[in-house]
Amino acid sequence: MKKIFILIIIFAVSASLFADQTEDSAKFVPNKGPDRLTVAKIAYWSSYSTTGLYGFIVSLAYLANIYDVSQVMLGVAEDFKSAGISDMAFFTRIAKSLPLIYFTGHFIVAGLAQIPIYGGLIYGSFLFTGALIGSICMIFDPIDMFWRYDISSAIEDEYKNRLNNIHKRMFDPAPYIVLGSISILFGIASIVTDYFYKREMKRERYPSIYKILSFTPDGIAIKLDA
Repeated sequence: MKKIFILIIIFAVSASLFADQTEDSAKFVPNKGPDRLTVAKIAYWSSYSTTGLYGFIVSLAYLANIYDVSQVMLGVAEDFKSAGISDMAFFTRIAKSLPLIYFTGHFIVAGLAQIPIYGGLIYGSFLFTGALIGSICMIFDPIDMFWRYDISSAIEDEYKNRLNNIHKRMFDPAPYIVLGSISILFGIASIVTDYFYKREMKRERYPSIYKILSFTPDGIAIKLDA
């Protein structure tokens, strides 16, 4: 019942405010929205900020993924030790170092996204380069190259599958391609918004010229009656 009473009060107050506004409609002057320069400025800086934030988020996402991979690797190392393989120091060292290596590399590359105007394109290009490197690494079978363990054949296939899954999660090029494509789209948006922002700044700086001259895709039109 209290909720209904509160809703009635809100409705009554809203109706009263609306009635007062319509009553003074003849005297009311609508508030003008932001001018074109302000809109262009907001669009440009929003695009620039989004691109930079995107690079940082991608770094954190890869950190979360590679941290999970490192935990899986540490678990595999412990299982190998339980299976009688004691020489796992190098494997364990790599597993512990992966999060720092990946995050540092991605964080440095993500700084490219902060470059004005072209940051999204540059960052996306580096992600595509990462996809290319990952594709090359996926060509090599880690089992054929690095398998040197002598364990029971009953569990050998299971361990090989786990190592193959780790290898795929580390070098799968698909995420790089998807994230790189998104970054390039952000980069294109930054270029477009930068163009309109600069155009509106020129229009604001030289208003008389834009009253006489009209810049169109077909050329420059001169208004003789300006």
